[in-house]
Amino acid sequence: FFSALRDRLIEGNVGSDGRVYSPLAEFDPVTGAPLTEWVELAETGTITSWCWDPEQSCAWALVTIDGADVPMMHRVSVDGPDQLSTGMRVRAKWADETVGGVTDIEYFVPEAAGSSA
Repeated sequence: FFSALRDRLIEGNVGSDGRVYSPLAEFDPVTGAPLTEWVELAETGTITSWCWDPEQSCAWALVTIDGADVPMMHRVSVDGPDQLSTGMRVRAKWADETVGGVTDIEYFVPEAAGSSA
């Protein structure tokens, strides 16, 4: 997962019930068995829930990556809470220098804001 992030790819793994987890689940929540099937996902997703942090002037959101079934929490870059909505489409904005960590996705931006370059 982290090596893929370093390469600007988002991956997930597949549970026994077919659900795709990203970030990864180490063990299947249904069977308890290790999860070993990996899939490559998009760098776009949908906000399923969000909150505005006025102290940091940023948004935190649960983003369900396209191709995944389970959301990840991450930062969304917008100027204010009036620019956010549940169901909003977002795209990963990659860090200039990736190192193999969750912060390789610097934040998400509204999909209409352009590419993730």
